[in-house]
Amino acid sequence: MSQTGWFLKNGTENQLDLKLKVSETFYDPDGKFRCVRFRSTAQVPPNAAVTYYNFYVAVREPVHPKLYRFSGKYIAGLVFRPSLAENATNSFALSEERLVRLFVPSKEEKEGYRNVVCSAVPSFAKWLDTLGGRMGAPSDDTFYFADMTLIPESLAKTSNVEDGEVDAATKPLSGTMGSAQSCCAPADAADVADVAVEEALPPLTATTLSLPKHPALPAEPCPESAETLGSPGSPDRASPKAALEKMMSGSHTEVDYEIMRGIALHRALQRSEFWTSPDEIRRTHRVAEVWRLSTPVDRFDIFLSHTWRCKGRWKVLALVLQSGWLHGLLASFLGTAVTLSLRATELIEDPWHNVLLLLDNTQFASPLSFWTVLISGLSMVLGLCLSPLLPFKTQMCYLDAACIHLGQGELFERGIYSIAGSFSVAEEMRVLYSEQYLSSLWCLFELVGYHKANPEGRLVFKPLFIERSAAICTFFIWCFAFSINFAVTYTAEGFRQEYIGVMYLVTFLLPLILLVHFMRRNYREKARLIFDLKNFELDRTTCASEFDRSFILSAIEAWYGTRENFQNYVRGPLREQLLQLFPSPHLPCSYVALILCSMMAYSLDIGLSIYKAGASMKVIMKQLLCMFTFFAFGFGLLSMVSST
Repeated sequence: MSQTGWFLKNGTENQLDLKLKVSETFYDPDGKFRCVRFRSTAQVPPNAAVTYYNFYVAVREPVHPKLYRFSGKYIAGLVFRPSLAENATNSFALSEERLVRLFVPSKEEKEGYRNVVCSAVPSFAKWLDTLGGRMGAPSDDTFYFADMTLIPESLAKTSNVEDGEVDAATKPLSGTMGSAQSCCAPADAADVADVAVEEALPPLTATTLSLPKHPALPAEPCPESAETLGSPGSPDRASPKAALEKMMSGSHTEVDYEIMRGIALHRALQRSEFWTSPDEIRRTHRVAEVWRLSTPVDRFDIFLSHTWRCKGRWKVLALVLQSGWLHGLLASFLGTAVTLSLRATELIEDPWHNVLLLLDNTQFASPLSFWTVLISGLSMVLGLCLSPLLPFKTQMCYLDAACIHLGQGELFERGIYSIAGSFSVAEEMRVLYSEQYLSSLWCLFELVGYHKANPEGRLVFKPLFIERSAAICTFFIWCFAFSINFAVTYTAEGFRQEYIGVMYLVTFLLPLILLVHFMRRNYREKARLIFDLKNFELDRTTCASEFDRSFILSAIEAWYGTRENFQNYVRGPLREQLLQLFPSPHLPCSYVALILCSMMAYSLDIGLSIYKAGASMKVIMKQLLCMFTFFAFGFGLLSMVSST
């Protein structure tokens, strides 16, 4: 049974026009499929905002084993082509209108009827001048459907359809079926599930159809309630055509150049919405704006793999330090040099004067200042913040929030299920690793998919805690360098002269102890990675959408044969590969240089202070050499502790 209805523009009232019985039934002569056609004569009023068409069917389980898909979780065999063309068999309509293949959720082969409602809503329109008259004349208007919603009901013992009604509905007509007159497509197996036509179902409401109160018909509608937790898909999204085609053909890693887009890494770091969640972009109605920030590409320098369960600020911090550490270092050196020049020419006033310092058994009444250390640290932060605006090089990257159109429609579906196609054209996959990463099925799919699609590509592991630890240590070292002059100035002269070395050492070791504490997290996360890989269970991974899970599992089965083979691969070869890629918990030399920038600024500032106090070059060089030796020892200690 079919149903036609609409929602008016001036309200949300559901206007049900007709309940239609099957008008024609065709059987393929070879018995491979059955086509059921409904004809609607409803006159939709001009003020209708959304017209919908419902198809009621009941699938009786168990069905033929060949119709079960994805480990028995879905039933195949139902294909729909809703049409508003006056002649549904018109060659243009047949070539343009989409065939929608629906996979019905099963009850694991339990006996009973699976009552299903398929709702079709027009999402875009085209016009065909079939009569040779004015293009777009009312009689020539042809709507083509792109969206269908599958609403399965609970498994029931009966289909609520009398046997006589079923026989009448499916009785073959005289003659054979022409291929150009079909409103269905061939089923996936010779024995198709029993399809009954229900006649006494209540009309659907706006709530049942999940239609907005004031619906519109944009070319690419954007839902405001789609959820994206750890998956770009929505838990209740209908089975998309793009994904089903890839699942059936096994072409998960096929490149879709037509919609492939990328965004420069420095541009992505300039926009906060890329790092919050796709939901935030939808909520603020910025889908189109965000989409325009990306550009068509045919390759990527970097594919960014991450999980939305990790806070975006840590990803931004990691990428800014990875790509902009040199900006911060140069800015710190520049700020230090400018401040020292201003101090030397007395264009800025020193806050403390005549502070007695004992150097080489000689007392010097030196001026002291905090300006050099202060400006050095602020310049570093400014340099890091400006690095996305002044990049040394442009790296085109794939970031899902920017490169997938987040409005629900064909672009959205093709973007999501073409992610694997981007692997083969990405020179590097950069994994922004966090504790939640391997628990996400999508992240795992990206990890193994990149290896399959691009075995020559470079896989880079970038644990987020490395940059987080570097930032914390830089801050504490800067605090030490900034406050040491306060301690020297306001400490009693006798105590300061006798215990100056101990005071420096203790003050410097405090941040080092904090560093050791934070480095312990490195060991925990590496141990967590080893444990997760050694005891990996595919069923423990999470995915927001059941259909997305089926899509990913179909790829895994296509690549590895069985899930057991895949689990063994993760526990064995993949585990060994990741442990080699996982950096030994250490801070790169570039980050250690950033950490010690403040101390270098302090050393040069002290050298200038004692020079202004009248110290000889020999004393100044001794002082600087002692400080450089001290900080070189600290540098080595930092590297040794962090790389253990």
